[in-house]
Parts: sequence; C-alpha cells; structure tokens
Amino acid sequence: MKKTIQLLGLLLVVFSGALQAQKEFTGTMTYSYTFEGEDVEMFISMMPEKMIVQYGDRGIITHMEGGLVASMMGIIVVDTENQISFIKKESEKSIYLVNDEDAEEMGEGMESSEVKTFDETKEIMGYTCYKYETETTDANGQTLKQTIWATKDLKLKKYDFSGKAKELMANAYNEKLKDALPMEVEVFMPAMEMTLKLTVTNIEKSKIPSERFDIPKGYAQKDISEMLGQ
Repeated sequence: MKKTIQLLGLLLVVFSGALQAQKEFTGTMTYSYTFEGEDVEMFISMMPEKMIVQYGDRGIITHMEGGLVASMMGIIVVDTENQISFIKKESEKSIYLVNDEDAEEMGEGMESSEVKTFDETKEIMGYTCYKYETETTDANGQTLKQTIWATKDLKLKKYDFSGKAKELMANAYNEKLKDALPMEVEVFMPAMEMTLKLTVTNIEKSKIPSERFDIPKGYAQKDISEMLGQ
C-alpha cells in the first residue's frame, strides 16, 4: 500500500506540473490504465481501470476507478487556495488529512530527477505531444523510469503549492517539463517487474465547482497514518 501511495504521489507530481498559465485549462481529463509484464495477471484484478483528474480554480482532484487499489485510495483533494490536502473515503464518511510530513513520505524517491527531451512527436486526442524521458532515483538507489508524451497546447493555472509539497514540486519536476501537460505516461516499476501506461482517453473542458474542494460536513477527520495502518 505504501509503495502504491508513493507511486501515486509521483504521478500526481507529473500531472500537476504544467504550471505556466497561458490559456488556462479547467476541466476533467480521463486516463486509461494498461499493464504489461510476465506476472501481470496476478495484479490486474487489484489495479484500477481509469484515473480521473479534475483541474479547477481551487486546485486538483484525483481519483481512480475499478480494482481494489481504487477503493483503497479514495479521492485525493489538493486545495491550493486554502493550502489543504486530504483523501476522502466516501464509503467510510471520513477524510484523511495530509500534512507536510506525510507529503514528504509520499514523495520519497522523487528527490533526484533527470529529464531528457526529444524531437519526436505524436498526436494524442488531436493534440501534438512531445516525448520526454525521466529517471527518478529513490533512497535505495532504485531507478524509476518514465516515458512521457506531453502537449504544450493545453496550459494549467499556476497552482500555489505550499510547504513540503512546494519543495517536492521544485525538486521532482524539471524545468524542461513545466510548459507541457502529460497526455501519456509509461512507467516501469522494477519492484513488480511491470510496466504501467496511462493514456488520456477523454478531455472535458468545464468549470469544476468550488464546493468539491470543501471538507464534507459530517465526515470524521483522521490522520493519514490511520489509512496506511501505521
């Protein structure tokens, strides 16, 4: 579970990294998951089918659909306007608050990152995408490799990350990628000997209601360590 949280943390950095605002995109992007590997059948029932990322004026909301991992993860809300991050578990009517220390743990392995750029392009959902490759080394010296296809035709709002989250963004997200929004990400996970690919399948431009970033009334507030069983 901890490794899943860390991988999600890394992916959130990738999908939150296009910080230079020109034509600001607000709306919902849906990504489909595919998995490759010798023992992929052992994990496929646990893995999600989709990841939905909502970019609003107040921040970013992310959740997965399908599989055991999706039900375990809940809905991740990053409210940059009020500098609050939490995970909402609707089945429990609980939220798990994420503080700076938790963000640091979720971001373990993102401190050392290199990005290579290529002239190669391909079209995804009608947008021209450029190829990037990143290598992130964790504290154990294990390398996580990513291939990213990102477009410069969609721009996000310049979100104001605070505290440790801001530091993680600065450390993990290279200048070379700041003007591009990922449309496809392929990650090799050496610990599971499996390759995960996320590809955008739907883009809906719309305003995300501000109230979706509010802490729900009547929900119990807990520390994320309870969710992780620590």
